Amino acid sequence: MRGLLKLGIVAALAAGIVVASTPQIVLAQSAGDVIKARQALMQNNNKNWKIIKAFVGKGKGSTADMAAAGKQLVSNASRIPGLFRKGTSLKDGVGKTRAKPAIWVNRADFEAAAGKLRAAGENFAGVAATGDTAAIKVAAGGVVKACGSCHKQFRGPRKKKK
Repeated sequence: MRGLLKLGIVAALAAGIVVASTPQIVLAQSAGDVIKARQALMQNNNKNWKIIKAFVGKGKGSTADMAAAGKQLVSNASRIPGLFRKGTSLKDGVGKTRAKPAIWVNRADFEAAAGKLRAAGENFAGVAATGDTAAIKVAAGGVVKACGSCHKQFRGPRKKKK
């Protein structure tokens, strides 16, 4: 009985150590890796936007495709704030990024912008599930607006190729 109690205590301590050290493991990820992860997420957003644009502009795809794209945007929007760690702006010289320092100066506004994308994605996915093509086109405009307003405020310009 005492052996089981000791084993339980040791297991609980080990679990506590793992849980307590998890944030440090995430924070230990290099700035370059953080930038790559958020770029992959944004590329996925762009891929989903192209699916939406093909449906809205050319009638390609299905309403089920639209609902899936909307759900992916919602999932991605939830992850955006966590992928913008301090020290990873375009001014920090830690990799190829267009993230303006304004993200960290106006963090609440940045997180609110990610929330607006999430809400626009939720609305879009819900509308897409109805199959109403006209409403899907209107809801797609909300996604464009949410993306654009964040990019305008928090993303720097493309570097010109020489």
